[in-house]
Amino acid sequence: MYAISSMKTKLLPLLCLVSLLFTTTTHAAYYLFSNLGTYYTYTFISPTGINNNGDIVGTAYDTGGRPVAFRHTAGGFHIYPSPGPAHSAWGNGINSAGTIVGFCDRNGSIYHALYAATAGPAVDFDSNFTRNSEAVAINDYGLVVGSASSQSFLGHTSGWIHLLGPMLGTNFVAKDINNDAVIAGYDPTWGGKTYDVGTGTTTYLGFAVGSFNNRAFAIN
Repeated sequence: MYAISSMKTKLLPLLCLVSLLFTTTTHAAYYLFSNLGTYYTYTFISPTGINNNGDIVGTAYDTGGRPVAFRHTAGGFHIYPSPGPAHSAWGNGINSAGTIVGFCDRNGSIYHALYAATAGPAVDFDSNFTRNSEAVAINDYGLVVGSASSQSFLGHTSGWIHLLGPMLGTNFVAKDINNDAVIAGYDPTWGGKTYDVGTGTTTYLGFAVGSFNNRAFAIN
């Protein structure tokens, strides 16, 4: 009886070790990191978003510190300077088709929201040169969210921009929009919330425990 009990005592730690090793192996996660490298004189690459195809959007800076928006795909690196006459542009968001959005310096003092489809140059889709604007996200239907005139906007790559201040308040910050036209963002008072463009419904996401400063940045 003693021999059996002793054998059980010795086997138990061994079995636990085998179980732990098996659990660790079956739940191990492996990640492959890719270096985006450089592109000619653009030596500093700052990615800001990625779509389901692995296409990446962001901003590339040349050796003189001048920025351009970029799209990085399996087929290569594509840069998008401002439509002009200034040069600088920044990339923020990308949809499934590879259309990117961001903003650009138009004339040294006015900054405007831009988009760039895969087959075209950067396009300024804000026709109002009395204000600054910036696009931060785009869905697969070309709907864009961003900021203009010190408030959030809903726009479209066809060229219209609709200010959201009257509906959501000028403090609301739109950060993303999904294919159901639901906008995610936040305001300083109530934190994270969503706005359904189709129904006009606002949903407050509540507060994190111990904090009244939660923020929503993305929605699928």
